[in-house]
Amino acid sequence: MNKQKKQEILFVNLGYIGDVIVTFAAIDSIKETFPNSNITILGIPRTKDVYSLCPNIDKSIIYDANSKKPYIEILKFLPKILFKKYDYIFVHISNRNVNLVLALQKFIYSSEIIGYEKNNLSKVLYTKLVPFPKTGIYESEFAQMQVKKINKNSQTRLQKAIIPEEYINKAKSIINKKNKPVIVIHPGCSKTARHKVWAKENWVNLIIKLVESNMFKIVFCGGPEDEEILNEINTSFSAEKYDENNFLNLCGKTPEIADITAIIKVSDALVCLDSAPMHMAVATGTKVFVLAGPTNDVIYMLPNNPDFVAISRTDLDCRPCLYKINQTRGKDCGNYECMNISPDTVFEKIINSFSIKQTTD
Repeated sequence: MNKQKKQEILFVNLGYIGDVIVTFAAIDSIKETFPNSNITILGIPRTKDVYSLCPNIDKSIIYDANSKKPYIEILKFLPKILFKKYDYIFVHISNRNVNLVLALQKFIYSSEIIGYEKNNLSKVLYTKLVPFPKTGIYESEFAQMQVKKINKNSQTRLQKAIIPEEYINKAKSIINKKNKPVIVIHPGCSKTARHKVWAKENWVNLIIKLVESNMFKIVFCGGPEDEEILNEINTSFSAEKYDENNFLNLCGKTPEIADITAIIKVSDALVCLDSAPMHMAVATGTKVFVLAGPTNDVIYMLPNNPDFVAISRTDLDCRPCLYKINQTRGKDCGNYECMNISPDTVFEKIINSFSIKQTTD
């Protein structure tokens, strides 16, 4: 391994925003291993704005994995891969079409390709394999195991989002934090994640409890994709009867990923689903309360950290069903009983957490 040579590195991640954020630590480890390198990430259109939060990403190639014209999409990004030699290619989330292009890269340039040992095809494509652990492992740490295949001395770290100062200052001005802990409520998640949705009535009840406790300032927000659930909650909640010292409605006012990440960063806690904001909170060091539902706690929830509070139903033998240890999906039950979590339970978790923090400071 020659650290002095200028290395061209490709990091493949066709996952969503949260999937990209959890791999920031792996990308940072790659840059540490190869300080004199250019790191290019191959990702999908909806994640392009999040790359700015990881300064070690030098370039990006966008591939629309869900395009209705997949072969045209391949032809668009094919030259960007084939006409350039990549010394190392790290594959976190890919698909069949991209793997075919990577195979050509390997054949033409003898690139070192590191990926997960999922099936017999992975053994053919990848030059170095990371096996799935038998007991499961946090996704961020799992991604970093690829780097350890190149640099066994690479230290496991937590992902960090680096937010431009202008967004931090803007968020501080908007929040106008005074004498109360600020809690961000983000009720949205991917439209394909119907199994993670918490009922509108639950969000309304939780917000009212938190606001009327007079212990917190509540910041209600979400992105453009969350418009439907945000509107449903807004129409069921009389925000106008609360002043801005207790409740701040930022719906539609955080258009950029850096905006919402900065809001989370300058606040004291976040309440959300298993979604991108959850990973933003981890990457900014903000306390987060996650309605875990069907999510596999071992793989997707930050372990052994008092600032990461996973709230789930402990009385259901069927959970978690969203991805097993080998990252295969469990059977979709269709009734999502695991998301039937009482607002009282969530409220008590929040109160107890802040009470403990206040007595130990």
